[in-house]
Amino acid sequence: MIQKAKPSFLDPRTKLLLVVTVSGLLVQCGLSAAGQIENGILLCIPLLFYAAAGRYRKAICHGFLYAVCLGLLAFLLPRLSGGAAIFLSSACALFLKLMPGISFGFFLICTIEASNLIAALDRMHLPKGFNWTVSMVLRFFPTVKEELSATWDGVRLRGHTIGYCLLHPLSALVDVFVPLIVCVINIGDELLMATLTKGFDIHAKRTSISVPKLKVQDIVLMALCCAGWGIQISMK
Repeated sequence: MIQKAKPSFLDPRTKLLLVVTVSGLLVQCGLSAAGQIENGILLCIPLLFYAAAGRYRKAICHGFLYAVCLGLLAFLLPRLSGGAAIFLSSACALFLKLMPGISFGFFLICTIEASNLIAALDRMHLPKGFNWTVSMVLRFFPTVKEELSATWDGVRLRGHTIGYCLLHPLSALVDVFVPLIVCVINIGDELLMATLTKGFDIHAKRTSISVPKLKVQDIVLMALCCAGWGIQISMK
């Protein structure tokens, strides 16, 4: 069962803008030492938000994964050569490049409620189809995570451990991903029915219990995002 998101001190629109800003700035960062420093600074932003939301375990986990990949890239790769060095360096560099955006995406999914998001986007007078599509996407990934956990529990009941899956990848592919694909198809149909039940096809103004309003912290963070984009554009 999906856990209900905890109330957040940030408006959903601010979170979306932060995700877009961090992801956009990541594209501009290179793979040099200065680029890695920028990636680390951008990663600190979602980690601070995780800590502010009381999700210390996720903050520590994401920071630890980033530190491990950075350590591999700095200390282990110089001692390797050949195809192993190329593969490991490419994987670590790609992970370091995408980690801040992925971390912020997880934060968005874990701390946002679909109803609050739709209400906030409706106040911006955005197209109705766009608002509901974003909401469905944010609800889709947590549901898939729950189904994957249930599928993995079924695989473990059959006696298949992680070591078995690594030694027999084809068998693991059949046991894990085939049931998961079937569940994902059913999840899409269920989300569509839930969207229609909530009145997506009704051509009337939608009412909501939550009335999202921009607070001081939202305005400050939005201004910082705009400043970040302005600095990045001026440097080009």
